[in-house]
Amino acid sequence: MALVQLLKANRRAEIIEDDEAYIHVVFTIPVFGFKDDVEFYFPADTQMIHFRSASRVGYWDLWANKWRMHRLYKKLSAKIELAKKDR
Repeated sequence: MALVQLLKANRRAEIIEDDEAYIHVVFTIPVFGFKDDVEFYFPADTQMIHFRSASRVGYWDLWANKWRMHRLYKKLSAKIELAKKDR
């Protein structure tokens, strides 16, 4: 799966759980070592990914979770488009 490949390539990501319909990843912030939980859910019979990203500590993360998910979305989209062209 393309998403799992991207997550494994990220040195700050630790995959905690990975099955057909669910992935739980913990990202570690380099400066202070804070941990953020990210969960992905893949509903059956759809081409949709639901996700939730949350900081474990505090209420303000300077949009770190938002930008992380945005970068991941762009990389995943590019990988999917490349796979479509290779067909």
